[in-house]
Amino acid sequence: EFFLRDEINDEMEMYPYADDNKLSFVAPKTSNSYDRVLEHIDVELREVSAVSMRSLLLFIYGQDVEITSDNALPLYRVADMYEVLELTAACCAFLKKRTTVANACEVLTAADAVHASPIVLNCLDVVKRRFEQAAATASFRELPHALLQELLQENELAAKSEEVLLEALLAWY
Repeated sequence: EFFLRDEINDEMEMYPYADDNKLSFVAPKTSNSYDRVLEHIDVELREVSAVSMRSLLLFIYGQDVEITSDNALPLYRVADMYEVLELTAACCAFLKKRTTVANACEVLTAADAVHASPIVLNCLDVVKRRFEQAAATASFRELPHALLQELLQENELAAKSEEVLLEALLAWY
């Protein structure tokens, strides 16, 4: 749905396209009568999205992949899973540039869910440095307990007083 099927221009290439949680490949094959026939191969994905897997495959085969706010974390997850370090680094750089105090808690929660450690550490750093502003966001109140606990145990937490920390904790609770 997100990606339309690619047109087949070269008889020797395979073209992936994504639809829901299914990654499909369209590959040319030759029958005994030498007629051109298309072979469809469907792969059902369970742990990653088809769109992310398609982007990973395109990247591996040298095509440019656009990293956006919507696809950066899912793309990071699949690139990390298959150890495509250049793509994981690109996703991290993208997310680090776009992490602000206003969205740090939201990105932190999402990054923690996909085990994106470099992004988690960056978000924790942003929240630590600007704790009062971060604690005033709606996404702060949605932080998982473990992340809030990790954050409150930081020695470098920038807050005017312990009262500010208590108010943030009460607002979260």
